[in-house]
Amino acid sequence: MSPITDTREIQAGDLVLVKWHQSDIFHIVGEIQGDQFLIVNSLGKINGWVDGKEILGKITNIIESAPRPDVPTLLKQLEEAYLNVINQMDLELIDGQRLLFIVDDLQ
Repeated sequence: MSPITDTREIQAGDLVLVKWHQSDIFHIVGEIQGDQFLIVNSLGKINGWVDGKEILGKITNIIESAPRPDVPTLLKQLEEAYLNVINQMDLELIDGQRLLFIVDDLQ
């Protein structure tokens, strides 16, 4: 997010941080008329017009997160973690088996 130093930088469609009533919220700029900005939520609901001085910043860079692993991969990771716990804690055989049965049940 970047601060707004000049409201002429803002375009319709920008995601902005707006001072709205008693809080700060993210909204989309729907329309611009002079120094008035129509803010819209992500569902398309119109919230109303705000003065440019109420816009505190705008999203300028989006960082994509890595995709989440699929379920079989997660279960393999869980099994490996349980094996590490079993080895590090020197668990009794029956306690270790209980942990591994959990993975079996999930599979």
